[in-house]
Amino acid sequence: MRLSTSAAMLISASAATAQDLALGAKELTHLRATIDAWTPPAPTVVIAVVDGEEPVILCRGTDTGGKPVAPLTYTPIGSLARLLVADALHVKLEGKLDVAAGVTVGSMQPTVLELLQGSDALPDYWDWRSDSKTQSVAALLSCADVAADAGFKFDWGPAGVAELMLLEKLFLGENADDWRPFLRVTLAPRVSGLDPRDAADDLAEGKGTSISLSSTIAQRARPAALRLMVTAKDLANWWQWRLRAPMPLWEGFRMGHRGEVPRRDGITVWRFEDFGTTPVKSLAITYPQHRSGILCVSVGPPKWAPGRDSALAAGFEADLFGPLGDVAAPMFGGRAGRDARPPLAALKGKRWTSGAGALQPCKIWIENATHQGVRLEFDGKTATSGQVLPSGAFMRVNMHFDQDHGGVLWLCPKPSMKDPKRLVAVFVERDELCRVPYLLELTLEDQTPR
Repeated sequence: MRLSTSAAMLISASAATAQDLALGAKELTHLRATIDAWTPPAPTVVIAVVDGEEPVILCRGTDTGGKPVAPLTYTPIGSLARLLVADALHVKLEGKLDVAAGVTVGSMQPTVLELLQGSDALPDYWDWRSDSKTQSVAALLSCADVAADAGFKFDWGPAGVAELMLLEKLFLGENADDWRPFLRVTLAPRVSGLDPRDAADDLAEGKGTSISLSSTIAQRARPAALRLMVTAKDLANWWQWRLRAPMPLWEGFRMGHRGEVPRRDGITVWRFEDFGTTPVKSLAITYPQHRSGILCVSVGPPKWAPGRDSALAAGFEADLFGPLGDVAAPMFGGRAGRDARPPLAALKGKRWTSGAGALQPCKIWIENATHQGVRLEFDGKTATSGQVLPSGAFMRVNMHFDQDHGGVLWLCPKPSMKDPKRLVAVFVERDELCRVPYLLELTLEDQTPR
């Protein structure tokens, strides 16, 4: 009797959910039109599931070999690897993720869950450049130590995957930079056919030139998780399983956020995205009460993506719940001010340089006391400051090599601001293809007149 009652309740709940959806939702008319209207036609895979049904795979563009993108095309998944790893660890640990991750970040010993969610105690790290160099776990932890000692938190973006590097030793053992076998063994029993590949390995073996969606972009990406490639069909199987199974809707700095669908009452949504400047862009949105969601992976010019996430969500929501009328966009006025006080008066005229044999040879000097007074000589180029924000034992400095290339320099004079004989700094380099942290240690130059 209890089994019959439970079954009746499930059927009733499913019917109520289905009634909330618009007629013809499964035809995906608005979503298809949104994708068809995109310019330029970047190689893209969009996977849509409506009310727990079989996934629909929508493809656009051509692969590396010039063939149309198809469900069996391998695509680099970029930061979406974070969600796959999180799901695999959830399965592996039977949902018990509040276990020590085995590393010390600053003064903290995070759990596996805390690392998956993301931490502003660690700097951003992702690098899609063809000549990128690998950063070590030790270097990342050293940057975290500097932040903890000086009392600052790093800026963060949703595309960073540095935390996955800290989890590699705990779960991968000797295969310290290869998530492929772990994902395959852990998730394959639940996700039919899941068989990730590494873009670097495939291209080295001559496989990637004809079957991958712009896999050359991912060939040398760092960290290693960014080089993972999966077919659209396997992604669809994973996405369908995720929507049907009681899997967590991860939340955190880099793991997505919950909210309500704008202008639609009582409909909740969870969203993960790293759209922006990253070459491989990913978006995942679910509507939990409706067992529906979309997943998008696309490869395009670094700046093509702004607004695409909103357009995809709006198209899919129009299919699920019916279209909305246009509304007037609010207008905002005013002008942001800036602190006019000279932030560098105590350091004006001082110069620091890295020692012989430093991993990152560099120089830092203060030309004047204004926001534009800092100079950084790094990797054969000179960056100038645009804003300096002093706070206690450190300064946060926005640096620019040129219009599209720069970063954030965290300056920590030692032993103090009043007696800056040394500088310990973290420079997080930024451009369209990278966010890479570097630990810099410099000594005050002898400025005695000769």
